[in-house]
Amino acid sequence: QTGRQREDSTVRTDELRRQVQALDEQRDELRYRHEELRLIHQRREGERRETETALTHLRANMADLAQRRDLLAEEAATAAAEGARLAAQLETRRQELLGAFQERERRRQIVRNSADAIAELRKQTEAWHDRVKAIEDQRSGCRDQIHQLETELATLDLRRNNLEERLEEQYGGSFSDLVAGIVEEDLPRELEREEGVFQEEQAQGLLEDRRAKLSSLGPINHLALEEYETKKERLDFLEGQRTDVVKAKEDLERAIAEINRTARQLFARTFEEVRRNYIAVFQTLFRGGRADLQLLRTDDPLESNILITAQPTGKVIDHVSLLSGGERCLTALSILFAVYLVKPSPFCLLDEADAPLDDTNIGRFVNMLREFSQNTQFLVITHNKLTMETANHLYGVTMMERGCSSIVSVSFADVADAVSDSELAGAIAQRRSEVDRTENARSSADAAPMAAEGDDDGPDDEPAGGSGSPTDDTLEARE
Repeated sequence: QTGRQREDSTVRTDELRRQVQALDEQRDELRYRHEELRLIHQRREGERRETETALTHLRANMADLAQRRDLLAEEAATAAAEGARLAAQLETRRQELLGAFQERERRRQIVRNSADAIAELRKQTEAWHDRVKAIEDQRSGCRDQIHQLETELATLDLRRNNLEERLEEQYGGSFSDLVAGIVEEDLPRELEREEGVFQEEQAQGLLEDRRAKLSSLGPINHLALEEYETKKERLDFLEGQRTDVVKAKEDLERAIAEINRTARQLFARTFEEVRRNYIAVFQTLFRGGRADLQLLRTDDPLESNILITAQPTGKVIDHVSLLSGGERCLTALSILFAVYLVKPSPFCLLDEADAPLDDTNIGRFVNMLREFSQNTQFLVITHNKLTMETANHLYGVTMMERGCSSIVSVSFADVADAVSDSELAGAIAQRRSEVDRTENARSSADAAPMAAEGDDDGPDDEPAGGSGSPTDDTLEARE
């Protein structure tokens, strides 16, 4: 469990680093836009001052140019209208600049919060590493002690068996009979016995000890009691550490269970949103058809595979491989844009995504890019001219001189959105509304029989993440 937590902490740290990097790139983009707005404001301000100077000059010479009064009046009105327009544009730019400043401050706060969260995760990770290392050291020490005690026990058992055999050979009888014939009064009081049985080595040791005491007293270990107290304190400490480890393990298991429960709930809601968006986008790109996303394992959605159903209008197929290259490409793009409708991304890189598409589908693909470019900046690697026509910036590699490649860039400013963009957004919204109404009606219809059945036989568990088994005429592609 501790290793898995370290892995989760590392994943969360990498994710926060990627978010910080993305926020830095957005901050640089906002800073670039702010500089452009400032230059435009200065240019507009210069034009306004020039207009006011011309108007003042015309008013001063109005007496000398009475014969041209009508013409000058018309020019003055035009200049005033231009000044009002420039003032309105200036106010608009100011509002945009203020919004950009506020957005930059918000992103800086997010970066600071992310940095604090990363630092806290690092501290927690280091603390857990130190704790795990200490526990491993203690476990290794306990394992060595257990092995040593087992070795000593085996040695004592062997010595006991050898002594019994020697006694039986020396005194000619079984060991139990010899022990039964011993008179209790003749035994020394210091002799230790276990269930009436004593060892010869212990008796010899007592005899030798008595003889040694008669001759001279040997050295006495005065530190035995102190060593006992030290060992006992060490044992109590290890038992306390074991209790802490068991408690920490239980806490981690409860935390992991809570995280998994929350993740399953969030995944179920997000998956349902992506599923409905996928149906709407697919039917918009294919002008109809059938599409669906289903979970194979409803008991554990986090570990489940996903069934992707894609059936264009007028086709009855058994496998996704029977779709044409363009249809498979549009199906993949439908899933991508369905995810973007739930969780937009600031950047998206597409490498030859339009290669399998014909001109008609290229038009649908381009309109989809225009619609989603309001929230996402797309970087498209392509050789298709129709896709290039919709780009705001083009970058290419050419070889003007033999053996020397150079990069050429072209920027197109003020590119107007096509009418099909608004039509595409409306079509997707309409498809999504239809999908929501259908799913809500299906949920209500499924809930009524279940409620009636629950009144008779009790509630039954319904698996989450699916809307029923797929029909035979629906393509099910396992990705």
